[in-house]
Formats: sequence, structure tokens, C-alpha cells
Amino acid sequence: MKIRLKRFNESEDIQQALLDAEDVRIVNAEDTADDHPDNNSSWREYWEEETGVKLEDILPEKNGKFLCPGHEHHKEDDGYVDPEKICGCHVQKVNAKGEVIDKNLYITPMCSGCNKRINDIFKVGRKALVKR
Repeated sequence: MKIRLKRFNESEDIQQALLDAEDVRIVNAEDTADDHPDNNSSWREYWEEETGVKLEDILPEKNGKFLCPGHEHHKEDDGYVDPEKICGCHVQKVNAKGEVIDKNLYITPMCSGCNKRINDIFKVGRKALVKR
């Protein structure tokens, strides 16, 4: 599904990587609940600091809600969620069969609901992934 994207000069590549690129398959990493960023921020803040991009500046908005980067997995709604539900998720790169191909952990934003989908394969652009 192609989405009409808002454009911001410095964050255009990352916006494209989050919402419209499909060059990397990822799955949520398991057993990461006890992992916290070093500076006591949230993983969403960690991702924003590492990329230099604020999510509210790049995610499409509708009625005060933001489009989840994992919106294609939202069967029960249109993919727009309350802003506080967008979090930084621990993910790993996988192949088309869902087999992990890179043992590194990455952080990428999705909603808390998508963050709980352990076996779903999501697709993002490389620039949407920040190495843990």
C-alpha cells in the first residue's frame, strides 16, 4: 500500500524508510523487556536521538493520531494510533522465511500492538533501523 507522505527536508529519507520502503524484513526480538537505553530514556527517544528525527514530524497524522509504521499489520483498524502508543521496538533482520539472518538487535518505531506481534514479518527501509 502506497501512502501519501508529508515531506520534511532533513528527514525525508528516514520517513521513506519507515513508511514506504520494503528493503529489509524484520521481526520483533524476543526477551528484550529488561533491556533499557543507557541514558534512561525510552527506546523511542533513543531512536529519535540516533536518527536526529522526531516521529511527530514525519508520521502522517489523522485526528490527533499517528500512522504506525507497521500499519499493514493492523487488521482491526486503519493503523492510526495514539501518539503515546508509538514506541521503539527491538527487532532483528530476517529472510523471507522469518529466519534470523543478523544476530544484532535494532530499534525501530512501531506501535505497542505491533511490538507484541512476535512472529509477524514487517518490512522497513535500512535507514529506519538503529543498531542497539
